[in-house]
Amino acid sequence: MIKKPESLIELENIKKYFPIRGGIISKVVSSVHAVDGVTFNIRKGETFGLVGESGCGKTTTGRIIIGLEKATEGTIMFEGLDLNRIAESEVRELRRKMGAIFQDPHLSLDPRMRIGSVIREPLDIQGFVNKSEKDEAVLKILEKVRLEPSYINRFPHELSGGEKQRVAIARALINNPEFLLADEPISSVDVSIRSQILNLIKDLIEELGLTCLFISHDLSVIEYMSDRVGVMYLGRLVELAPVETLYDNPQHPYTEALLSAIPVPGERSKERIILKGVVPSPINPPSGCRFRTRCPYVSIKCSKEEPKFFEIEKDHLVACNLRS
Repeated sequence: MIKKPESLIELENIKKYFPIRGGIISKVVSSVHAVDGVTFNIRKGETFGLVGESGCGKTTTGRIIIGLEKATEGTIMFEGLDLNRIAESEVRELRRKMGAIFQDPHLSLDPRMRIGSVIREPLDIQGFVNKSEKDEAVLKILEKVRLEPSYINRFPHELSGGEKQRVAIARALINNPEFLLADEPISSVDVSIRSQILNLIKDLIEELGLTCLFISHDLSVIEYMSDRVGVMYLGRLVELAPVETLYDNPQHPYTEALLSAIPVPGERSKERIILKGVVPSPINPPSGCRFRTRCPYVSIKCSKEEPKFFEIEKDHLVACNLRS
């Protein structure tokens, strides 16, 4: 009997609604359904890619996992512990096992702090008191992100965008986390060095044995970085599969459309699927299937029935009435 890979993180029916207030007394009049019933797991040692258009809920999902947002509903398990049910002291201990790289290094680094202090800050927050050990840890992590020790005394404004992102990576990894959230880590970096940053992150994930949630709107990047991929649309997962399976045999019309947009050298005649309309508002999402307003295969059933997320083949799940 083959043993299933153990999960580090499990999300069950996660929802996040942001209230919209109006009137003189600021009464809640509606809500933005940013994440609306998302379920998936991240296995130990894998890189799980989360992809979709802007506003689909990718970043909010990542922020919920690391505790920057609190879920409206649902269960989040980390190493078998329910983050919504454990004591705050235990939550703080678990967060030491998490690191995060965000998309804009220009905004994530305090311009008043020298780089050494920026990288050291997580150790200070977690209560490490031995200065020599902290200094040694900073030098070691600088070496891993391929920056010279002299960067310790520089300020963020003295660094290029790529160097700033390397500093952000160093800060995310200084605590030796088990889990890394990488949220669009190259979107604000110059195109000429994006591959260097991607390769650095990929190498460090392998070297340090990290489990990673990698978020991007770029399917080529997701394919390069990920072991499994989840496709999100308007707050929900529509497909989840191993990376090779998803790219070779997409089962959801939205996934097919996204993949058709990837440019392939030498294939000028490749047919592009153009989706009609625009993404509906997350304040008032469509009934039934949320993709039905743009789907080329829409049927009457799609407006009445919400598609179930089911396993179409081993480890390949899809939410589509066309496939059920």
